[in-house]
Amino acid sequence: MAEDNPGPPAPAPVPFRHRISPDFRAAHDRHLAWPKSFGFLSSEAEEAHHLKGQFPLIAAMFYPNATGSELDLGVDQQSWYFLFDDTLDEQWGRSPERVRHLVELVKEGTTGEASPLPLAGAFADMRRRSCQGMPED
Repeated sequence: MAEDNPGPPAPAPVPFRHRISPDFRAAHDRHLAWPKSFGFLSSEAEEAHHLKGQFPLIAAMFYPNATGSELDLGVDQQSWYFLFDDTLDEQWGRSPERVRHLVELVKEGTTGEASPLPLAGAFADMRRRSCQGMPED
């Protein structure tokens, strides 16, 4: 993250009662580490573009009771959807066969045995973390 980054944006005024996770600012400070660990956001320009999505804010408002690793999972989910969409827009989406192949690779993540493709590995990581402490069914 660039040193001159002023931190997370202040939540926009919402004209009705709402809640936000008390861990929002800390989640904002942590959130780039996860996509970078899968090889995403390799330049400052990519980081800046990703930050515009305000994924920590979205997750903090979707999950106002979540903190720590639980909120981080919500942030990572929001980040993943954005990265997946960008991949379809930029690299894979021009060919129905390539889209089908990408979706199949990501689908493997539901078994925990994802391909080395970063999108699939990131999905498998989210799936694993989402299932921790959950009953098998």
